This record gives sequence, structure tokens and C-alpha cells, in this order.
Amino acid sequence: MVTGASGFVGGHLANRLLSLGAELRVLLRDDKTASAQKFKAMGASIVVGDLRDKIKVKEAACEQEYIFHIGAIFREAKFPDSVYYEVNVEGTRNLLESSKACQRFIYCSTNGVHGGKSDQMVDETAPFNPTDTYQRSKLEAENLVRDFAAKTGVKFSIIRPAMIWGDGDLRFKKLFRGVSRRQLPIIGTGKTWCHFISVHDLVESFLLAATKEQAIGEAYLIAGDRPVYLDYVYESIAKLAKVSVLPVGVPVWPLQILGDIVEAICLPLGLEPPIHRRRADFFIKHRIFDTSKAKRELGFKPQLTFEQECQMLFEWYKSQGYLA
Repeated sequence: MVTGASGFVGGHLANRLLSLGAELRVLLRDDKTASAQKFKAMGASIVVGDLRDKIKVKEAACEQEYIFHIGAIFREAKFPDSVYYEVNVEGTRNLLESSKACQRFIYCSTNGVHGGKSDQMVDETAPFNPTDTYQRSKLEAENLVRDFAAKTGVKFSIIRPAMIWGDGDLRFKKLFRGVSRRQLPIIGTGKTWCHFISVHDLVESFLLAATKEQAIGEAYLIAGDRPVYLDYVYESIAKLAKVSVLPVGVPVWPLQILGDIVEAICLPLGLEPPIHRRRADFFIKHRIFDTSKAKRELGFKPQLTFEQECQMLFEWYKSQGYLA
């Protein structure tokens, strides 16, 4: 059973499980979408509901051997803090209480529970230092999983992905389009560490965690083959687009100030800001992860290099007309 199957990561996981012949059940808020119809056509059963709905969550999780909890409210500035806790924390509690009989419970968390501002490589022993509501809610949910397992004996694993990208993801569309059109200069110094993970490699890590005995009760940082500097990300996109990177960079502080102003205007109106500080922080916040534990205990090995990941997303954006 997969939560969040209508989303980017959960959708890829659901498709992978169905391709392997799994008897799949998904919890979706809407069964009329194209992805829902695709799941139905591939033989999945669908329960329509929300993680906050205990009855629907119980119906979805009932008698399922493997629970992959991917669903969450990601960073959407239009939501108040309370929604993050209702969905990410209490929704996890609802799912756990309905999963006492499952063989394995795999929880998708975030690398952000460690903070990640240092230019030093971070591993699972790094202290927790969540810096926003989303990260704090994910850490609280992690603690729920651990406490519940200690009381009930449910076998769990926690996956903390690096920055996820791949076909179907729109979060990096503006970056790829801006560089491809030579409209987006490097913001900041360009020497910020970035560590991505292909959604396809991430999905394989979920399957490994669900099937390896060594994974029980453990948490794993999952990232791609190597971190790269932000300016190399620009150069890689530019090379694929057969253009050059704009020669002049801009400081990040005007973008941060603008983000604060736009958020202050949009949030009281319940609108998603087109720009906010978190997006500006992308250009200055280091992300660099040590995946030795996952390689050692799970046998995890990224199948794609950074360049292959970048090319896959570039070609998908191009095929969808997003770079024109």
C-alpha cells in the first residue's frame, strides 16, 4: 500500500510496484485523475480519502503487508503551520494505528531533519536541526514511527532523500528554462554544494529497505553518485541546451528580501507566493550527504550519474515543451 501515489515520488513508486506485479492499494484524494485511472488500468485498488481521515486510512491499510508512507504536505507557503502537523504528523499517526499487522513500514522523511547548512558531508549520526515547519513535522513523524514500533513491534525503516528530481517533477522547471534561455544568471557565488537523487534510484532504495533485514529500525540518507557545485549544475544544463551560462552573477540578498515581501502579501490571502525566501535559500544552502550506510547495509548504489540525471530531466522538460 502506498500513500501519496498521486504525487511525484509516490506515483513513481506505485508504478514500479505495479510493474513488479505487486497487488497494490493506494490512498488518493481523487480517483478521477489521469494517474488514478492509470493505476486502475494496471490493476491497483484505490481508496479515496485523506491521511487525516482515520476511517479511510484504516480501510486503505487494512491487511496490507507492506506500507510505503510517501504522502505528505510539502513546502507550500499558503498553508498555515497547523496543516503540516495535521497531515505529516497526525496523518502518520493514523496510518501507524492502522498498520499494526503489516510486515514492513517504510517512512519517507527528508534530509532536512539534519538542517544541512554545513559544507561538510552529513551522515545519519549528524544532530537533528530542522529549520522550518515542514522539516520539524517530518522529524516529529519519524519519532512517532520509532515510538510506535517500540510499543507494537512493527518493523520499520526511514528513508531521508537528498534533493529529488526526475521526469514528472516541475520544481526545477524554472531553473532549466532560465538557464536554457540564457535568462537566469547564477545567484550567489555558485559554490554552493548540491546533492540530488534521481526519483528512480530513490524508488529502488524504498524497495531495498522493505526487503533487507539489516534495514529494520534504521534510517538512511539516500543521495546520488556525488554532490556538485551549483555553478556546475548551471554548466550542465547549458551544455545540454547548447548555450553558455550568463557571465555575470547576482547576489542572493535582493531575492531573499523580495521573497519576504511577497510572502507577507500572499500568506494572509491564502495564496501560494510565486517567490519566497526558501527558494532563495536554494542558492546558498549546502546539501552534501554521505550514503555509506545505505550502500553498506542496503546494497544501495545509484544507477545514474549526476550528468545522466540532469540529462533525463532536461529531455523530459524539452519533450513537454517547458523549455521552448
